[in-house]
Amino acid sequence: MSSFTRSTVKWLSISFVAIALQACGGGGGDDPPAQTTPPTQQPPPAATAPSALSYTSPQSYTVGTAVTALMPTVTGTVTSYAASPALPAGLTIDTTTGAISGTPTTPSAAAAYTITASNSAGSTTFPLNITVNAAATSAPSALSYASPQNYTVGTAITALTPTVTGTVSSYAVAPALPAGLAIDATTGVISGTPTALAAAAPYTITATNSMGSTTFALTLATMLDRATTDRPGDPAGNQVHVLYVVPANPGYDRQFDTLGTLDASVKSWNAWFEGQVNKKMRIDTYGPDARVDVTYVALTQLDADLASNTRSRLETVLLAKGFDMVNKVYLAYYEGDGVGCGTAAWPPSQPGSLALLYLRGTVNPDCPPANFVAATDQPGYWEFRAAHEVLHPLGFAPSCAPPGSLAGTGPHVNDDTHDLLYGGAGTPLTPTRIDSLGDTYRLPTVTNGVTCPGLVNSSFVDQGGPTGEEPPGRPYVNLTPAIADCANEGTMTVAPNGTDTSITFINGTDTDLQVAELVAGAPNTRTNVNSLPKNEGLTFTSLTTTKPKVGSVYVVTTLAGKCQAIGTATTNLSRLVIKTVVP
Repeated sequence: MSSFTRSTVKWLSISFVAIALQACGGGGGDDPPAQTTPPTQQPPPAATAPSALSYTSPQSYTVGTAVTALMPTVTGTVTSYAASPALPAGLTIDTTTGAISGTPTTPSAAAAYTITASNSAGSTTFPLNITVNAAATSAPSALSYASPQNYTVGTAITALTPTVTGTVSSYAVAPALPAGLAIDATTGVISGTPTALAAAAPYTITATNSMGSTTFALTLATMLDRATTDRPGDPAGNQVHVLYVVPANPGYDRQFDTLGTLDASVKSWNAWFEGQVNKKMRIDTYGPDARVDVTYVALTQLDADLASNTRSRLETVLLAKGFDMVNKVYLAYYEGDGVGCGTAAWPPSQPGSLALLYLRGTVNPDCPPANFVAATDQPGYWEFRAAHEVLHPLGFAPSCAPPGSLAGTGPHVNDDTHDLLYGGAGTPLTPTRIDSLGDTYRLPTVTNGVTCPGLVNSSFVDQGGPTGEEPPGRPYVNLTPAIADCANEGTMTVAPNGTDTSITFINGTDTDLQVAELVAGAPNTRTNVNSLPKNEGLTFTSLTTTKPKVGSVYVVTTLAGKCQAIGTATTNLSRLVIKTVVP
């Protein structure tokens, strides 16, 4: 063998050994072979019993008419369904899906069938009520509901159930019921919670079976709730509060509050107002929908009882009823007559907080019928009239405005026939602007070095918070009547300081009273006695015979002279309301 051959064989032998050693783990060494750990087996998740099983119930079927498959809703996994007792003849339940289907073959009275949905962990049940009616031999007839119905927005109604002769397989209604209400297609029951206003209107209910149908016209309305007091939750600051005031005349209540009529009307004119002033009037509202807070006031007096000096007498009645919030002006829609179509206080020369519209104003033939617009419509006559009158208790147009722009000394202007506060002949029913030049009352003006207030700065206009300029003499001071003060009548300090002011007395009783001014002395004495008839008011200003000064003291007495209360005039306009009489 050649040396080359021997070398080659030797090299191959060594290579085979190396390869064999490498395949055995690198050769040599005593380490045991590597161990492989099998994965840990996790137990299967624990099963959970199904829950919340439900079907649409009750169900009313008719013999011979195939039913629409009735499917369940359920939470979790279901392996089987069952019914107990057995479903009416002709109906079956799918044990896998729970669907109930088939064609009833025999009438059966209303009964509860317990449906059970199960899996390995448990079960859940639902009582399904089923009625199977005999096949109709004639069309249903004599369908009826209690009608008319008036429901309140936001309040769940009592279910309204029909009466009918014969078998009914389905009910339907046209047009659709007001939002929030629904009719059960099987039973005809109407239920739900109204969510929107709807004027009284007929809704045609149709009851049908295989032989024909019958109908009934249900008159239904959804309305706002009627509030007889100011709703709570007012934000801080001044506001205009709306009243719907109805005298005791039969048939005078047109429900302008509950029908949402005034809510819509006020929103219409306030949107127009904002477009003119770039700020909204601060209107008293309530609820998440910011509806106008309208208070219903039912008077015990007939309209004729308030015919003379209606605004003053009506403000007296309202103050006696507690509408005396010092941060509010009251806009009253009065279902009665008066001089003109509306009027208002104009402090300080005409103290008060009331703006008044006469919705049955027959004295002035120019007053149109009380028709109002929708919230998103352009204002009509009564919207503009409301905006016009409500500006007066705020002090506009002020007597300090440039004389050439005012009609007399105010509160109207005469320089623009299309201004909201124009007061000249031929007053337009549809004004187009509010002091467009800003030289009379929309913006502050300066006359003879005196700055006159502007509407844009009023505390009754939205300033982004409870700020702004108060109207003249406001806020009013509500004096507290206390008969205990009468013991000090002869000795109390009487020291008027010479500054003109105003004070109002309200007799909210059914007894005639009188008011006397106290004159300082030892003891003090009464003078300047004025009558204060029952359910009437009396105001002293710098223009009346009795001219109050800050610090002037007045005694309210019975006609026999018995003291009932004592009031002292303040810097701001003050008022004293007597609601009871001590004999």
